Amino acid sequence: MPKGIDPREWLEEHDPGVPEFGAIDIGKMLLASHQGNVWVALYATPELRIEAVLAWLAAEAEKGDCRGVLRCIEQVGAFIDAEDGVHQE
Repeated sequence: MPKGIDPREWLEEHDPGVPEFGAIDIGKMLLASHQGNVWVALYATPELRIEAVLAWLAAEAEKGDCRGVLRCIEQVGAFIDAEDGVHQE
């Protein structure tokens, strides 16, 4: 920065106005990068698992099928149990 210019002020004046992404937005991008396969996304990016699952559940909820959402929740529960080494009998 040239002398005498406040970097914070300059950044505020030149802000491109790019919106921030929320968790579901990030999850949607993540799912898109894995052709919508939530399971691949969960394994490929464990640090973004919550975002991937939220986007997947949101997409299912938008279909209006409550049973489909419940099925997804049960599948995620089974996935978490398997990851944690919990065996249902």
